[in-house]
Amino acid sequence: MPSPEERPAPSHAEGPALSQVEGPAPSLVRGLRLGELGLLGTGGLLALAFHFTLPSKLPDEADYRRAGEEIASAAQPGDAVLLHPWWTERARLFVPESVEVAGYLGSEQDPLTAHPRIWLISQRRLPRAATSDFERAFSPGRAKLGETKRFGTIELTLYRNDRHRPVLFSAAGGLASARVYIDGPGGRADCSFDGRSHRCPNGVSAATEIHEVVFRPHRCVYLRPPGGDARTVVELPGVRVGEKLALEGGLVWDRPSWKGPNITPLRLGVEDASTGRTLLQATAPVGLEQPVHAEAPAAGLPQTATLRLWVQSDSAEARETCVELVSYGPPPALAQGNPGASP
Repeated sequence: MPSPEERPAPSHAEGPALSQVEGPAPSLVRGLRLGELGLLGTGGLLALAFHFTLPSKLPDEADYRRAGEEIASAAQPGDAVLLHPWWTERARLFVPESVEVAGYLGSEQDPLTAHPRIWLISQRRLPRAATSDFERAFSPGRAKLGETKRFGTIELTLYRNDRHRPVLFSAAGGLASARVYIDGPGGRADCSFDGRSHRCPNGVSAATEIHEVVFRPHRCVYLRPPGGDARTVVELPGVRVGEKLALEGGLVWDRPSWKGPNITPLRLGVEDASTGRTLLQATAPVGLEQPVHAEAPAAGLPQTATLRLWVQSDSAEARETCVELVSYGPPPALAQGNPGASP
């Protein structure tokens, strides 16, 4: 018998089986390497082509300036500018300061309700402009006024905004004349106005500021609830009442992403101060990124009313809020011919 240390020599029949597990054939390896080189070369050529052709798709400063001068020469009060794509921020530098500019993720879906006319600055030749998607969202309720003007690669078109409703009152615009207080189980604590913001005894304040909610800048009333059953209340006198009231509120900065036992839903609402009747109410659950919205006809209210705007959350932690209350008038009657066109 052979000893345990002895190993029988492999038979000739085992040779092919062993060679099959050693790796792919050299010709296959060379083919794979050549394929990789081909892909890298193609990618490099495409990158070079993109790099050398991009300048032809970008406007120069003179193009921006001429587009801005065209807007300045024909702008009317209440006009707005919409950027396409939304990230073409350089155009902002050349738009007159009196004209609001909308350019943020999802801005093509913004009804721009406060603006009767919209100047569209479009750079449709840019990569990933997604023009067809933009037009699908933007076009409903808009009517083209005049012909598109071109300044290099910039296309400038004026539109009538049939989604427009005249703004009769906004909380952000009327905050200076408001009375702000903390209303809780222990009674009412008034806040003092220092010319810019209403400051409350427990560190809560109310001020008209610009804050970003889900990438969109809002001019709004910045509020924070005091916590518990107490509410931060903004009492707004002299509200001009029109066709409907609209309430919108959202958490600012990264606050929507905060979670934990101390993070609680945010509630906001509007009341008629003379009767205490609830007119609007909305709740933002924990984790919701989008702002909450509520609107209702202003039926039963006098032409001028005092309204209470309030926010409440069981815990005040990370509940900094951007809130706006707007009173809209009825849609303006469209004139015959070319309504909204420049004189």
